[in-house]
Amino acid sequence: MTDPPMKLTTSQVSLILQRRRAAEFFRRAKELAATTADTPQTDSTVLIREDRDR
Repeated sequence: MTDPPMKLTTSQVSLILQRRRAAEFFRRAKELAATTADTPQTDSTVLIREDRDR
């Protein structure tokens, strides 16, 4: 005989979804970082000045 389905509270479901979103965010960040390995990050002030000067 199988156990009855587990009932989750709203806060438990919220926590599960929050952890999934965080895991997806970090997975994507790691994926993006791998595409720019060994490339130094451009200072944001340089980028802003370039946009302003256009």
